[in-house]
Amino acid sequence: DGDDTYKTHPAKDKRLRAIAKGYNKAKQGANNDYATNNSTLTAEEYFYKAYNNESDYEYQVYNYTKCLKLCSGYAEDLKPLVYYYRAMVYRHLGKDREAMIDYNSAISESINKGSYSILAYMYYRRGKLLHQNGYHKEALVDYNSAIKSNPEYIDAHFMKANVNDKIGNLRDAIS
Repeated sequence: DGDDTYKTHPAKDKRLRAIAKGYNKAKQGANNDYATNNSTLTAEEYFYKAYNNESDYEYQVYNYTKCLKLCSGYAEDLKPLVYYYRAMVYRHLGKDREAMIDYNSAISESINKGSYSILAYMYYRRGKLLHQNGYHKEALVDYNSAIKSNPEYIDAHFMKANVNDKIGNLRDAIS
């Protein structure tokens, strides 16, 4: 319990504090349904657990995925939004392939359900992903779709001009 500077192991009180800290952290994780399987939550509750946690991307993916598995009935309308948000989380994690799959699903689900309110943002985000990975012509298609869905979407116009400039379509970039 004293000075452990030149010892091979930490002092007993330090070890006990470390154990207590680890125990409390694990207990907290169990309470937020990340480490356990709590089947009493609804799709909406999983959605908001993910949406309201901005710092733990893996936790968000876990909860968005649980939400998608439970989406049925009126919660079915959540699907486009869940795919969209999970795609953005995948981008933060550097998982571009998974992000692209989810952006595609978000767009498809929105069109199938007639949910057009955020379709422009979905096209825009997928366009950015395509653009950043060198698929400039495909990105232009998405930026045009975003603009068609929401002609006032300034960011989509800006990125469309940026891509046109990059591929040498200066007239289109200027317009």
